[in-house]
Amino acid sequence: MDLRDKVVVLTAAGGGIGRSVARIFGRSGSHVVVSDRDSAAARAVADEIVAGGGRATGVGCDVSVDEDVASLANVVNEIGPVDVLFNNAGVAAAGPIGKIPLDDWRWIFEVNVLGQVRAINAFLPGMADRRSGLIINTSSSLALFPEAPLLLPYICSKAGILGFTEALSLMCTPLGIRVMVLAPHITETNFLFSARLSGIEPEQAMQILPLSEVQPPEAVADALFRAIAAGEFLATNAPDADSLLLDRAADRFEPKVRSCPSLADPIAGLAGLLAGARNPGRAVGTSDRLSD
Repeated sequence: MDLRDKVVVLTAAGGGIGRSVARIFGRSGSHVVVSDRDSAAARAVADEIVAGGGRATGVGCDVSVDEDVASLANVVNEIGPVDVLFNNAGVAAAGPIGKIPLDDWRWIFEVNVLGQVRAINAFLPGMADRRSGLIINTSSSLALFPEAPLLLPYICSKAGILGFTEALSLMCTPLGIRVMVLAPHITETNFLFSARLSGIEPEQAMQILPLSEVQPPEAVADALFRAIAAGEFLATNAPDADSLLLDRAADRFEPKVRSCPSLADPIAGLAGLLAGARNPGRAVGTSDRLSD
């Protein structure tokens, strides 16, 4: 796909994966519309792209707010028709099932799932009229390998995005619109640092992630652009994803730890949390900032 002179809209691109993806689009000659709930962060990334010789606009947008998405669409319409939409916004809550408030479940789905729906509702009609475009929805490697039981609301939302995106692709392909899903592996961002925790301490939340496999946001961006170039539906930087997905299918989706064997013991130790017990596992510094 030739990205020169394309108008690209990104959500949650003020840092992490979104920033890395935005910078590559900028270097590819696209006009990049960087949006983020933190408007200052969005403008900073846009300024980076412009300083590097690209074209970019920074916009504040909370994808859980209808009016914010409508305002983003108005800004973009002044630039030109959208060629690429990258839905990247995501939040998380963690804790044992039954201890996470329903309001936190609603918050996650408002941002992670309905945030994507709002953006697609805003920009898909124009793509359909022109019979061209690319939509990229961010899911997670945890949708492929749900191996973090304390992140049930997050996994539920990301698995929903995976199925939603596959069905959306079937709907949009006859219109000339390509739809992809990005499933990042655990990544250096502020994901767990900003997660809402219920019934657990930060150290307990951190220990159910494979810290030895943390990758930089640039690794996710590289995987995405390789998949774009190859015409693939799924983009992921999860190690051995292809063989592990085949193994999962062969086992008829039998629940077990495949992607991160080091998590088997910590996961087994989580059962006590359901009875209100504290998990005595290895503590991890809460200053670590991670995402999946």
